Amino acid sequence: MQQITKQIVKVNGETVFTATLTVTNEYGDVRVLAYVATKSHAQYESALLKMKASLEMYGHAQPMIFYTDNPAADKQFLEQMFPSLKADVVPVEIYPMLKQLELPDEIGVSPQSSASGIEEALAKITDDLNVEDETSSIVVGFDAEWNVDTTKRGTTRPTAVIQIAYGKWVHIFQIARFNGKLPSALKSFLQNPQILKAGRNVSQDLKRLQNECNSQIPFVGGVELANLAKARGVISDARAGLAHICAAVLHACLDKPTDLRVSSNWDNDVLSSEQLQYAALDAWASLQIYHQLSQFALPEVITDSAPPGTPVSIRQDDGQIIAHGILSLEQHEKRCRDVNHSSSRSRVTIHHVIIPAAILPLHSVSLASLGPAPFDVLVKRSKVFSHPQNQDTPPIPPSSSTSTQPNHSLSEDLLQFLSKPVSAEENWTVDIDKPTDATEDADDDISGAEPDRLTLAEGLALLREIESNPSAWPAAIRSRVLMDIWHAMARIKISKEHGFRRPFARALRDAMLIPDATDKKCISDYLISIGSSWAEMLQFNAKWLWKRCKRIIPPPEQLYPLVKEVYTTFGPLLDAKTRKPLFNSRAWKDAGNVLKAIRAGLLSDPPGIPLYFQMGVDKKHGNLPIYRCTRETNSAEGGVHHSGRRQLPISGVSACHASSRL
Repeated sequence: MQQITKQIVKVNGETVFTATLTVTNEYGDVRVLAYVATKSHAQYESALLKMKASLEMYGHAQPMIFYTDNPAADKQFLEQMFPSLKADVVPVEIYPMLKQLELPDEIGVSPQSSASGIEEALAKITDDLNVEDETSSIVVGFDAEWNVDTTKRGTTRPTAVIQIAYGKWVHIFQIARFNGKLPSALKSFLQNPQILKAGRNVSQDLKRLQNECNSQIPFVGGVELANLAKARGVISDARAGLAHICAAVLHACLDKPTDLRVSSNWDNDVLSSEQLQYAALDAWASLQIYHQLSQFALPEVITDSAPPGTPVSIRQDDGQIIAHGILSLEQHEKRCRDVNHSSSRSRVTIHHVIIPAAILPLHSVSLASLGPAPFDVLVKRSKVFSHPQNQDTPPIPPSSSTSTQPNHSLSEDLLQFLSKPVSAEENWTVDIDKPTDATEDADDDISGAEPDRLTLAEGLALLREIESNPSAWPAAIRSRVLMDIWHAMARIKISKEHGFRRPFARALRDAMLIPDATDKKCISDYLISIGSSWAEMLQFNAKWLWKRCKRIIPPPEQLYPLVKEVYTTFGPLLDAKTRKPLFNSRAWKDAGNVLKAIRAGLLSDPPGIPLYFQMGVDKKHGNLPIYRCTRETNSAEGGVHHSGRRQLPISGVSACHASSRL
């Protein structure tokens, strides 16, 4: 929580504390409350170790579950602090069917932190470069690391480490100590266009380094692996991360632990063995990916002379591949799906759909709407490219395992989606339980609402990608470090002003959080006895219900269809004023990501862990039980933090005063 620390006076213009770390237990008792200078995990370690020791001293159990705003970033750290969080957990891996990528034994890792060591290492590389021949070049794998300051939502510090893979070595240059004044040999290396630096986001890395050392000569030679892979049809989206490209090209899983990827320790004088391994593997993988992609031929636009049966790929205007297939054997047919054939069009038999939601301009429908492949379509010839059969490499190769269980892996994009913070301005769920008036009650009736058919088709196509067999869904505990359900809901970006926003929020709430049948019956019986009802109380005083009724987030196989139905019902509804649907393309993609998280078991209540505790009995209302729910982070955000802010003057508080008020 950063609001409290904004009330504390700065010292010589510098912020003393940037955040407040708070941990509450299932009863709402504060277990940890401390100001921290940064949001680095290192700042939390001491306080959490004391909490762990306290629990041991007094014979209490260690934590069984943690709720946090950023589970992707906090998970590994919390599991290290509290091994109990790893008990009986079946982790979700990004590419579980692939072998782990490892450095071969013959590849050496050489960390260097002195100018002389860096110059000596670079000399061994540049010895292979023919400087007299301007057309000659050498290729290195390139990557860089820096500290991430999570106090400012991922603000980065200056580059701390450069990794360069070449031949049998990966050189790790620790450059933080130079404060931007890089050794001359390293600057010359980065400025040399004959030295090709292959990597992911490598051009941005080079530009960043150039700016940090105020070089008037540009740092050049970057080879973007994502563009290279997309141009060869290996991946369909140039935004893919290095791990995804590695899976597509090398058929191996590149481990990207969050605590290393988002770390504040890259400028340490001595890097840990885990840091060295992580850094070396990224650079070495980049070099191997480049060499592999260099063997692939570039696709070419299909010509008139290409015979039927020629393997082809179909691309969108932005170059993204949406499907693979062959030139149809029925080229002589004059029409296809009520569209005329012409000399500027090709008839293609689709065998493999890459982007089900992609719209075919000549047919004005999505690929998914045409049913299972194979099927024929007409495409502008300029969008049909050759696709050698030996390059038909899916992003995630088929598993050699004989298991019939479905793959519930989490992609890197999904992990990033789940770890993004949701600001108060973006959170459209905050008034979900506020009383509704007669107008809003009428709005909840969507029977006469107008849907956007094209938006619905797009959404259904996206969501169809993640269908699977409900009988084989995971029953295991996937993680004991989970996300607040309200934060998960709010990750779908929709307009707060849309007329169906609150009805959608209430419908989503009721789909995700199912009232306990026994509690609901007791409450309903009491409400009927006083002339009211469950429905009436839900409309006008939902918070009263939730204090007296436990709710569960059902297992994935039950939760998935409930949530999907809400998305497909409300997503295409048009606002009466703006005539815009509730879900745009981004919102449909967000909805798909939430469904993937549901399918992976990351939102359902963990089996066997009590999340409600009875705090008392409501003697004024039929002796109904009063519960406390431990599922969310609101007890810390709303209770402790807001109370803490009221204990301090609104500004100019000294650090000592603020600390004593804790």
